[in-house]
Amino acid sequence: MLRATSDPGAMNYAVFATPGNGVVVQWRTAQAGTTARSRSPACRPLYLRIVRSTKHLQRLHQPDNVTWTAVPARA
Repeated sequence: MLRATSDPGAMNYAVFATPGNGVVVQWRTAQAGTTARSRSPACRPLYLRIVRSTKHLQRLHQPDNVTWTAVPARA
């Protein structure tokens, strides 16, 4: 999880690998705004990476620890 500040309502971007819901991405793009979610099936094994550019955060995954693929959700 990346957060703009430690405030509970801060803008954030998080990726969670869960046993029952696959990979869940959630993000908040405005202070105290609504949290959005996206879900996709998980592959095994699973490696996750969050990449930040100047304007966006993006989720990447890959099963072999070599080739990374964008999946996201962008915030």
